[in-house]
Amino acid sequence: MYSIVMKTFLKRLLLLSAVLLAIMAVVALINENYFESVFFAIPIYFALITLLLYCCVNRVIVNNPKRFMSVYMLLQFGEMVLHIVVLFVFIYFNLEMLKLFLIYFVSAYIIYAVFGKRELIKLAKSDAKNNQ
Repeated sequence: MYSIVMKTFLKRLLLLSAVLLAIMAVVALINENYFESVFFAIPIYFALITLLLYCCVNRVIVNNPKRFMSVYMLLQFGEMVLHIVVLFVFIYFNLEMLKLFLIYFVSAYIIYAVFGKRELIKLAKSDAKNNQ
């Protein structure tokens, strides 16, 4: 079951990332003033973070469901700290692109957060059904 769930999640994550990268490519082609090539890293960054968190939470649900909430909250805190560090590093080196970067970064954060939470809810529901 674990491998099927992970394959399905990975397919959905890759599809979401491909769609976002395609949209960004269209924006870059239409108006170069509102896009920098470094922005292509944003969906890749969020896809990797989302995949890492999902794998960790999935293992906790399978191995030790009683610790799910504490591990999940700890992972969410770590994710937020990592995002803040990435923002500060980017701001330090590229202050002139701050507004555009924030628009892309926050948009991607919201999209991947909604996607990740939706997938975790599906995982928790399927695990609850399997345990009954």
